Parts: sequence; structure tokens; C-alpha cells
Amino acid sequence: MRTIILVGHSSGATALPDMVARLGQLGVPVKLAIGLDSVFRTKLAGNAERYINFYIASGAGEPVTRTKDFRGALENVDVQSVPGVGHISIDKNQIIQQKVITAIDAVVFSRRPSGAQRQLPAANRAEYRADRDGAAASAPN
Repeated sequence: MRTIILVGHSSGATALPDMVARLGQLGVPVKLAIGLDSVFRTKLAGNAERYINFYIASGAGEPVTRTKDFRGALENVDVQSVPGVGHISIDKNQIIQQKVITAIDAVVFSRRPSGAQRQLPAANRAEYRADRDGAAASAPN
């Protein structure tokens, strides 16, 4: 079993709720989904343990709305006051990148090993944190 983490920007963020819903229909649990400034109003259904929507209220971004079918925690975070953040630059902004990485780290490194499962060695965790170029992650349980 793998931990599913999804990250999307712009039209990728618009597609995230559909991906979460489809994976839920297939019985695939989504631990974390992060949207960066969706370009259209989106509604969230399905199951995601945590869904974070970073949006720019003064731009194209909007809060994501939950449907009655959504199960999980939804956080809408307006980042218009973050220096240097715009629709094109939101995924390149170091402050936003750190927020995304912190959320991913909380999912990936918070589990306890059991049986044949184990955490990554400390050296691998450091390498993962140092790799700030990836947009999405899938880590073993």
C-alpha cells in the first residue's frame, strides 16, 4: 500500500477534486491533496484525509467548496498577502514551497514503522527535504 499525495497548480488544481473523487471510487485513499490557485470554482467530493487549497483571492483563485459527499479536512488558505505571490509564481515562491513541503513531510514522516514497514533512514529524509523540485510525492507506508 502506498500513501497518495497529490499536488496541482492552476488547471492541475482545478482537476484535483475530480482526481480525489475518482480515486475514492476506486478505493484508493488520498492522504493529502494540495491545490495551488485553481483557475475555476471547484467543488470537492470523495475522500481525502486533508485537502489544502492555497489561493489568491485578489486574482483568479477561489476557495474550494465541499459537497455533502466529501469526507476529510478542507483548508482554504488565502495567500494574497505573501510577498511575490501571483498566479504564475505561486508554485515557485519559497514561502509557498515551504508550506507545501511541510504538509507533505507531516504525512510522509509521521508514520510509525510496523512489521515489515519502516521509515526512511535519516539520510534519506534529509535528501527528500533537500529535493525541492518535485511537485508530487508518493511514499511507501
